[in-house]
Amino acid sequence: QLRLDYSLEDFQSMSAEERIAWVEAFNDGPGDGWFSNFEDILYYLNDSQVFTGLDGSSPASQWMAWGDAAVLMVVQDGFSLAQGSKIQELPPLPSGTSRSLQEQRGEAAQLWSEFFLERDRRRDDTPGLMRLWGPAEQAGVDLGETIAYLQLDRSGVQLSESEQQSIDTFVRFGDAYRWTIATNSGAEIFEALPRAIGGEIGSGIGEQLNEALDDLTRSEVESFAGLVSIFAGKEAGEFVVGLGNVIIKNPLVDDVIDVLATGAGGVAGDHLGDNLRGLVDSGGERFFDPRYSWGLDIEGSTPFGDFDVELKMRGPLYYVSLTVENMMLNGREDLVNVFLDAVEEAAREAGRPDG
Repeated sequence: QLRLDYSLEDFQSMSAEERIAWVEAFNDGPGDGWFSNFEDILYYLNDSQVFTGLDGSSPASQWMAWGDAAVLMVVQDGFSLAQGSKIQELPPLPSGTSRSLQEQRGEAAQLWSEFFLERDRRRDDTPGLMRLWGPAEQAGVDLGETIAYLQLDRSGVQLSESEQQSIDTFVRFGDAYRWTIATNSGAEIFEALPRAIGGEIGSGIGEQLNEALDDLTRSEVESFAGLVSIFAGKEAGEFVVGLGNVIIKNPLVDDVIDVLATGAGGVAGDHLGDNLRGLVDSGGERFFDPRYSWGLDIEGSTPFGDFDVELKMRGPLYYVSLTVENMMLNGREDLVNVFLDAVEEAAREAGRPDG
């Protein structure tokens, strides 16, 4: 049964997998589907080499464990307030928490409460609800940052330069993403993606896909199929999943993997920009809708047999986050900055105030 009385420390003590379970239950219930992107981010944090499943094994992991805990807490708080609870009835913050931090928590919870109340009043007003969703989530993230730095300082833990850079990049992209939700400017932002990282990601898909297929594990095939779907189109992603299924069941076809994987990577690299721009009108707006999630129902036949697969895929936010992290870890900060600059410039052009 879904619990809605967790404290900050309760959330902080959860692993990424436990938080995923809570968010999925919340999203399927009182969240009414508006927190699919929370699921994406938690799946990313679970798979991240920097944030290590929020297990506290590094300063960056500890920072994110506290920060994300605050984000989840104020969503829960806001829903409780919308149901008639009062601020003083919410789970208390840790002993010694300053009055200013308590007030910041209350303000974030109130913004979420306004979202939930308006969602119940006008469920069909997606643009209006997204204008409330974005600032509420930003307030939660701002609170999370403050709490995360405070907790690390209290415990005497210091972030390394590379960890701080990864956190700054994560927050920077997240801020632009949330502003995009609030301003309904998804098409403008989405258009920046192929200009910024198209060729780089496309050129690497073949090698990554080859490694995934070599491992013959369905989870990795699904992951790279999702990545291919974003940057090379849905049909390419479906092909990868179908091919992966066949290979898992028929390992004797290993000899063709290299050819197929290299071909998929080449196609992705050549057509990435065009395919993404073709999705701008519909995909751009959906990409920045918090409810956006992917699923594939694939049926087909091959010389090796028939297949019929239903998959709940990771959403695009998962793959973009993981791709940006991988570029950082591979020393491509320059490319990441090009990507973030493009997104932020598109956000400014869509109406974001400077600074």
